[in-house]
Amino acid sequence: MRALLAVTFIMYVLGSGAAPAAAETELLIVPPIGTDAKEIKAALAKTSFAMSGKAIDATCANDPGCLTKIGTDSGARRVLSINASGDKLTLTLVDAGAKLLIATRDIAKPKKLAKDLGPAIGKFVEEAVVDKAKALFAEGNEHYNLGEFEPALERYKLAYRVKPLAAFQFNIAQCHRKLGQYQDAIAMYQAYLVGTPNAQNKATIESLIAEAKKAIADQQALEQQRQRDRLATEQKKAVEARKAKEAQAAAEAETAKAEQARVAADRELEAKFNRHPARTWMLITTGLGLATGGAGAYFATKAREDQRRYDAAGCDPTSDLDLAEVNQCLADKKKGERDAFLTNVLIGSGAAVVITSMIIFAIDPGNVERPNRVGAAVTHNSINLVVRW
Repeated sequence: MRALLAVTFIMYVLGSGAAPAAAETELLIVPPIGTDAKEIKAALAKTSFAMSGKAIDATCANDPGCLTKIGTDSGARRVLSINASGDKLTLTLVDAGAKLLIATRDIAKPKKLAKDLGPAIGKFVEEAVVDKAKALFAEGNEHYNLGEFEPALERYKLAYRVKPLAAFQFNIAQCHRKLGQYQDAIAMYQAYLVGTPNAQNKATIESLIAEAKKAIADQQALEQQRQRDRLATEQKKAVEARKAKEAQAAAEAETAKAEQARVAADRELEAKFNRHPARTWMLITTGLGLATGGAGAYFATKAREDQRRYDAAGCDPTSDLDLAEVNQCLADKKKGERDAFLTNVLIGSGAAVVITSMIIFAIDPGNVERPNRVGAAVTHNSINLVVRW
């Protein structure tokens, strides 16, 4: 590969005429500055160089950025400033397209300005362009030989902008190929062959073009395979996701079905439980117990009335009562004692019946369908009793 670059370098040094610089038609000279500016300006008027009508100061004349802007605004490829002082001319040349300082050089002021100024400027421009292109080319080669293809490509492109030789396109193509930019490499190889149709390395370049086209085809095939693999992977994931979703839906349906079956079984069991004799017995005996307790409450009311009547009649043993009043007091006392006795018996019996019914409900004898109707949870500070109705 270095041999191929060396061929390009030799062609460059020989100054291949495939793309002449044509400096005079692409050069814009800004108005001279310095002590002899008028004299130089008059001599320039007799040359074929394009002159800018915009005057500049010494700062702009020595500033590549300022000169580049003038070239960009004027549509000129290169801009030259001249600082004329005594027997010396300081020439500064920039390439506006490449935004690059080509050279700053002092030359002797020609004695015959009208005759020799134009050729002196032309010689400076051509030599400065060649020297700059050669320097950029050498920098590109150094980067290329170190495997630094991106900076090498940058230097080769700048060299081509400074002096557009077809041979430089070969080096640019080589960098593109090394960077895997095969489409750009093919374009540069083909441009090189157009500019150098009789190139000695034509066969080699054509093989490189074929190699780059094959690399592009391989890349496209690889990318297509990657796309197919990606689509296959996405389809597989979609199928797996669908199956997982279906499995989840089936599991949820089974869970729902099992829950429905459990609820139905609980309802059926509850229906059996509600028809169990212990429940019926509890309801009946509880009703009887409450009724008995109610009767006891009735007699308790009667006993209080008997006591009030007895007290109101003044039935104290120390009271002075006649025989009829004494007999009435004895009758009220007897009736009150009877009512109090009935109250105690009835309320006690009713409470006993209710408590007995609750115990029977809790024990639920003979009910094997639901053995855990009553449950208790004991902790260190509480007892929780749960009775399922």
